[in-house]
Amino acid sequence: QDLKYAEQTRKEIDEKIAVWKSEYNGEPYGNEVKNRSAIVSKDIKKQSEWQHPTLIDPFVSSPDIIKAAPVTFEDVKAARQNELVLNTQFCRQFNRYNFMTKSVKVLDQEGTCVIMTGWEYEDKKVEVEVPVIITTPDGIQRQIGTRMEEQTVVVKNRPTAKVCRNEDVFIDPTCMDDPDNAQFYIYRYETDMSTLKTDGRYKNLDKVNIDSSQDTDYEEEDTTKFKF
Repeated sequence: QDLKYAEQTRKEIDEKIAVWKSEYNGEPYGNEVKNRSAIVSKDIKKQSEWQHPTLIDPFVSSPDIIKAAPVTFEDVKAARQNELVLNTQFCRQFNRYNFMTKSVKVLDQEGTCVIMTGWEYEDKKVEVEVPVIITTPDGIQRQIGTRMEEQTVVVKNRPTAKVCRNEDVFIDPTCMDDPDNAQFYIYRYETDMSTLKTDGRYKNLDKVNIDSSQDTDYEEEDTTKFKF
């Protein structure tokens, strides 16, 4: 029901974005008449793409993007350590050039860019060899051998960020332009049943009729023929 209420506001915004993108691409305005040129100068697109590298460069040319500031004296060492870890993850384990390019492009063309943040965590159980230490009666510690022990090893533990398509984000229209007052955010996306089961959050998957073709106004993000 919340989605139905928000769809009308979403359509109004989509209509504005469609006009902006049309002007950006230099498409005809539709008021051309006979003996009048239908050519539209792509000044908006030229100016926009000219400034993109300048906007992206500060975020992809420096290894120190994230600054962690301590709150108390006891937090100084932890803040410095977190800063080093996050900068390493953002600069080396995250495609920041692609992320910033897409963010700037969407924001410049559509006036709004929604970033979905999250945290990726994965661990696994492994068998490791650990030493066995004994203490002799005279107080000396000695290693007599080793044994196998199961331990948990962290495979992934890092933040994530994804640029969402504006047409797939529905925000509470009663928030009066203040996101903190929004009672709901709805994000529409394509997925498959195996992914939903692996996620572990969904308890009503048995109610989904995956064999029926439902009418929807969802526009696919890609042009492949895969059905999700």
